[in-house]
Amino acid sequence: MVGIVGVVAACTNGAARVCSELQEPARFDPTTASRLDDKTKGRMGCAFGPDAAVADTVDQLPDLSKLKHVIVMMRENRSFDHYLGAYDREQDPPLGERANPDPSRHKMQKRFHEAQYCTRNPDHEWNAVHLQYNNGRLDGFVVATNNSDANDQGCVAMGYYTREDIPFYYWLADHFAISERYHAALLGPTMPNIMFYYYASSCNSTENVEASGSHWIDSACRNRPTIFKLIEASGHSAQVYSDAQVDIPGLGLRAAPQAAAAVVLAGYPPSSARTIDRFRQDVLAGTLADVVFVEPNYKSIPLSVGGGTENDEHPPSNVQDGQAFLFERITEVMNQPAIWNSSVVFVTWDEHGGYYDHVVPPSACAPDENSPPSFDFKHLGFRTPFFAISPFAREHYVSRNTADHTSIARFIEAWLGLGALTKRDANAWPLFDMFDFEHPRAIDIPPTSLAEKSTDFEHVGMCNSGHETSTCVTP
Repeated sequence: MVGIVGVVAACTNGAARVCSELQEPARFDPTTASRLDDKTKGRMGCAFGPDAAVADTVDQLPDLSKLKHVIVMMRENRSFDHYLGAYDREQDPPLGERANPDPSRHKMQKRFHEAQYCTRNPDHEWNAVHLQYNNGRLDGFVVATNNSDANDQGCVAMGYYTREDIPFYYWLADHFAISERYHAALLGPTMPNIMFYYYASSCNSTENVEASGSHWIDSACRNRPTIFKLIEASGHSAQVYSDAQVDIPGLGLRAAPQAAAAVVLAGYPPSSARTIDRFRQDVLAGTLADVVFVEPNYKSIPLSVGGGTENDEHPPSNVQDGQAFLFERITEVMNQPAIWNSSVVFVTWDEHGGYYDHVVPPSACAPDENSPPSFDFKHLGFRTPFFAISPFAREHYVSRNTADHTSIARFIEAWLGLGALTKRDANAWPLFDMFDFEHPRAIDIPPTSLAEKSTDFEHVGMCNSGHETSTCVTP
């Protein structure tokens, strides 16, 4: 697998790629106040709170009347640099020049082109992520995984893929909009980050399993509103589809055990989730709900989610399976004009999965007034890939506006006229710069070759065997 440098994707003065007027700094800098409007300064200063309308927090709302469906495709555990770092050859310093210390080998571990589709799982729990962050030094990625009980091969965190490895994702970046400033919601692992999609908060949860021995969530979330409750209260519909392969359609890792899912998605009955086959049928029949969440098969998560092919992209799963799953879902939508012509599809990864990223996570608005002072809910997590796919999405566009998981909720709130859940989504950027709703585009269906999977053992390796390795390159 020889790496190919991706096409440079930069904002220009072209009509389809103007982004300078909407750019926001990662954190408010008073010296730039003359270039910012009052509402931008308000968002940067966390001035807006729960129930705030989007119209009160941004200068201008686009006309969203043509939009009928928002579809959120959820993925797992990849950083922006890990997947899309090769997309921009103007990075300074160049992609391969960045490095992290590896004390176990007494060397600096440089970034390297990962030669296998299945690798060991880098550590990405709360403590490990903060070690990776290291007060903004970003020098703990190798060390954090070396310290892990499950993986002493810390160099895996420094690998990245290229256009040849994940061609469909690069095709999406060429034809639609990506963000290079989209971050996980906090410096932590999967569960608390996923909660931000639905609650605009983790309800002060920081780990996948709480110390009390409960599933993963503080009981404070049980009676809190979710994005589902807001949607339904406004007279609109929401639906979750899962490829979990369980007897009763569930919500992937959030459906097992089913009682725990009822806590995490309070107000959305787990038994109401539908299968991926039903997603295909509903797209074909034109009966999709207004807001749809599509979840993959989380087979590697140690919960009873059944069999099937793991396609969530969580290591050590084969990233090709995840890309193929997404290709199928997106082309199903694109092949039905009645759905496609009125839809926005967001593709989002929950967190960086322990993989290196070179951008320092910025400060953020704490979602709740009662956040424990010993935990930092005033920081975003590391960057993850993020795609906006739609006839309305700007072509080959790279957003440089700071955003996180609650930006998806804020976009939905803008579309449906809903107030904010917490202080975090109230001050979140609603992703408007990624779209041109006045000029929808015609886009050809991508070729199936983009989703073809290599079976070359040298690159596929021993997926999900427990013996995955990384072809780490050292100086």
